[in-house]
Amino acid sequence: MLLDVLLALAPLVLILVAIACCNTAPDIAGSIAWLCCIAVSCLYFHTDLSVALLASLSGVLASLPIALVIVVAILQVTLMVETGAMARITVLGKILAAHDRPTQILLFNCALAFILTALGAVPMAVLPVVLLSLGYPVVQAIGLPVMGYSGGCAFSLLAIPGQILAMFCGISILETWHVLARYMPLTNFAVAAACLWFAGRLPMLKQGLIPAVIVGFGCWAGIKASLILHIMPVAGILAGVVTTALLSAFLLLRGSPVIDRSLLTEKDLDKERHLSLSAAASPWIMLTLIAIAINIPLLPLHRIFFMDNPMTVQIIPGHPEHLRILAQPFLWLFVVTLACIPILKPKPGLIGECLRKWLRRSARPFLAISVYFAIAYVFNHSGKNAGWELPNAHNNMVSVLAAAAAQAFGMFYSAVAPFMGAVAGVVSGSQSASTAMLTTLHLKTSTLLGIDGIMVAVGSAVGAGVAGMLSPAKLMGSAATIDKLDTVNSIFRAFLILCAFITCSIALVSVAYILL
Repeated sequence: MLLDVLLALAPLVLILVAIACCNTAPDIAGSIAWLCCIAVSCLYFHTDLSVALLASLSGVLASLPIALVIVVAILQVTLMVETGAMARITVLGKILAAHDRPTQILLFNCALAFILTALGAVPMAVLPVVLLSLGYPVVQAIGLPVMGYSGGCAFSLLAIPGQILAMFCGISILETWHVLARYMPLTNFAVAAACLWFAGRLPMLKQGLIPAVIVGFGCWAGIKASLILHIMPVAGILAGVVTTALLSAFLLLRGSPVIDRSLLTEKDLDKERHLSLSAAASPWIMLTLIAIAINIPLLPLHRIFFMDNPMTVQIIPGHPEHLRILAQPFLWLFVVTLACIPILKPKPGLIGECLRKWLRRSARPFLAISVYFAIAYVFNHSGKNAGWELPNAHNNMVSVLAAAAAQAFGMFYSAVAPFMGAVAGVVSGSQSASTAMLTTLHLKTSTLLGIDGIMVAVGSAVGAGVAGMLSPAKLMGSAATIDKLDTVNSIFRAFLILCAFITCSIALVSVAYILL
């Protein structure tokens, strides 16, 4: 039993050791871990080689919506930077909460990140450039957006993770979000506190404690409003708007201006004259309108793109992948990027320069995302024979780890589940992939232990979302937007302890609701 657990953990441990201790690039570490995972699953857990390879291919296919979002977002940001659009938006950022750094950090990396995440605009590809231009150190410009995104991961792509949870748990989306509402406030307070600690240690945390509380409350209020109005897909947008309003009110009560145009230099004013704010933000405005039109269930485009055209591809028998290309954010990000070219008016030759920078920056994040999904799918289908049957559940690597955790922790399994989700989130780089991998096991284990399986499964999913701050794919995607991939490993090491702290807060909520 112990050997089973150690070998099942081997690919995960290899990733952590390679990145944290050996300074190996995340995409290279993932590739090596994938080979290790194939070897362990085939040689020890009796997985048929064709199953392992096809599962990997299915994982790569499943990763495309996320991988391509990152890739296309990098293209969009590169175009916005080269045409001066990002510089124009930065002028606005320069005067927002400029006299209160803790509140400014939370405005950008929590409140705005909620909105961007909900719209599929990928904060890690948008905010690093803005923060760097505002004078933040490189590691903070890269790390803070990733950390802020991790708190609102459940909001992403108009609450797709919530829909996946509902599907695997066999409950309605409304019920799922009622459970998520128990976790999200404390989780996002902890994320906000971690952002402040990362930016300035204890002094910054003390200064920003009240704004951090506001972030947690604003998140709760946005989710509750979406539940009351039955518009859960826009929960992230509502949470971001409410949090922004509350943080602005906090600044005004303290006598600190929300906007201070006196800070603008003549150079900033030239940027304003060169390009209007509406033109500079046109890619985001168009994306917002398209996202709402496609994702709100009451509108006809939602049925056409989601229901009528699933574009199903099946590699693994009984496990079809619904590509839904017409509804994918990466497609509309690309369309919006092309559509905004006449508005942004790039100079001759600038498009070619943008493409060259984009290709250099996007290749490695794409590889990282793909390989981590491949690992997750090999884990999920390990132990299966050539007929895709699982003759012995003890040969499934995920089952081995879950059974060991249940046996070791018993009734406190609910406290362990968020950490299991966190590990799966790091490996797969996706809250959705972690949910698909672990939810059924959480429900079965919880039934055996006589505890609330839905709370356990949702706690695990939230833990996976928070672990996004350790995801090599997300860190590399963030660093690639400002061409600073060499900083990823140092940020990863700094985030390890902070992620453990936040996951502990999730475990606390889970235990409190289940045992008390």
